[in-house]
Amino acid sequence: MHYVLSRARIEHFAVEVLNQYKPDCLTIPQALDVYDFMENFMKLTIDYKNLSPDESILGLTSFNDGIYLVWNDDRTKQYPIEVKNGTVILENALLDSNHNGRERFTVIHECSHQILHRDIFARAFNLSTGGLVSCARRHIESNKKKLVTSRDWIEWQANALAATMLMPKQMTKKVFCEKMMIASEEIKKPIPLTLGIDLLLFEMADVFKVSHKAMKIRVEQLGLIQNRVYDFDFEGVVVI
Repeated sequence: MHYVLSRARIEHFAVEVLNQYKPDCLTIPQALDVYDFMENFMKLTIDYKNLSPDESILGLTSFNDGIYLVWNDDRTKQYPIEVKNGTVILENALLDSNHNGRERFTVIHECSHQILHRDIFARAFNLSTGGLVSCARRHIESNKKKLVTSRDWIEWQANALAATMLMPKQMTKKVFCEKMMIASEEIKKPIPLTLGIDLLLFEMADVFKVSHKAMKIRVEQLGLIQNRVYDFDFEGVVVI
């Protein structure tokens, strides 16, 4: 099986998908309606369960009918549930209002598996194993540079597509330049991160309804900032 997709290919693929779903996502900076995308465009079913005893599993997507073990209300015992093909299950804890950015990213991460990896997993699993793929916090929040296993590549691809869907390249650059009050052609190389820029990233995160961490990673990936310790001037005052 071929697991390698370049970031450029994924960026292009995200544009194709957004053009089919809602073209103005590519012309007007906005927060993607992740549940409408999942349920009405992708035709997936959503459910919420306690997926692990320690909230380490954030999401699950199913490529075939199968059985999955979830946890009871106090997370002390497991019990089986039927999971139908095309179902996405989110960890109950993501419904906490403090996890809105993580919840939205997890939804699109699971949709990304359905977009990119349906054929891979449908072939890899039979009905007895169900083709149920659970994604741990370490998968969804990983930003590892070295990808070794096929699972590393698959999770990286789902993260990359999710980030591109939630924060389209051109719209992210547009908002960044507007917040910085500079023209895009003025950015010749990544700008050193300062406290002032970091605060602007919170504002950008609010535009796209993502976490500050996700926003910072995305802006760094696009070559707009250097993700480094804040720069200080000679008097020890942060340079904004």
